[in-house]
Amino acid sequence: MRIIASAWISILVLSGTMTACSGQTPANANSDPTTATRDTGARSADDGKKEDAELTKIYGLAIADYIKAVKAEYKISFDTLFFGKRANGQADDFPDITLPDVIENTPIRLISPEIGLQKQKERKSMYYINLVGWVDEEKAGFIFVTFSNGFEHQFDCFLDYTWQADRKAFQPEQPRFVNYLYKKQ
Repeated sequence: MRIIASAWISILVLSGTMTACSGQTPANANSDPTTATRDTGARSADDGKKEDAELTKIYGLAIADYIKAVKAEYKISFDTLFFGKRANGQADDFPDITLPDVIENTPIRLISPEIGLQKQKERKSMYYINLVGWVDEEKAGFIFVTFSNGFEHQFDCFLDYTWQADRKAFQPEQPRFVNYLYKKQ
């Protein structure tokens, strides 16, 4: 059973540059992003654990690919990524998963959006990222929307994946960037 989910995740980044917001969506984004699942059948606790593990895996893969893509595109390395864990009872809330403590040698921390806002105000050199994700049986797509300098929109990074049944894994497509205020160095 493959998973289907949609989520907004806010990320605050120490040292580095991230993405912004555009009218674009991932190639596989649902026309109705509030649809979190197509599976209306009953699930056992084991099914839920398997889906959580798969969701954790694809989010971890997307974050790792994002770190690598930003480093290649903008020559930015991150000390720490802070994810704002939204939980407002909406379909686009951060999924109820536990991310690894470290991805691509970068510490990962989940914090409330309010703390993220406070940290951004205290240190404008930090980056705050909203992560929007869609995952279904065939495709997964993520938008990393990056803010810095007091929440100025810097750039967006779009990562799309296609399920490869023979490999039993999502395979990445070429990352896409939309630059707003970030200046390449």
